[in-house]
Amino acid sequence: MGDFEKRTLELELHSGSFDAPDGLGGLHMSSKRLEPCECGAVYERTEEKLIFRDADSFECQFCGRTLDRWSGSRIPVFRLIKEPPSDASKSIIVSKP
Repeated sequence: MGDFEKRTLELELHSGSFDAPDGLGGLHMSSKRLEPCECGAVYERTEEKLIFRDADSFECQFCGRTLDRWSGSRIPVFRLIKEPPSDASKSIIVSKP
């Protein structure tokens, strides 16, 4: 990486535009948000800007619900933060007659 590229990246990092380059030919965007699923799983969502277009979707790894779809050079990146409660914690109380 030459001096010009290093300075450009330093400016982007300082301004909060980007984190660091990744191995996919893109840059991670610095904005992060939590994306909860109906099943109780919670994902951290960031965005990545690629040098090529991509079309895909992201499904919860526990219930299969689609959390996001995209088509373009900005793609979301999901990271599991919290697993949903186990079935044991969702016990149903049955009253006796």
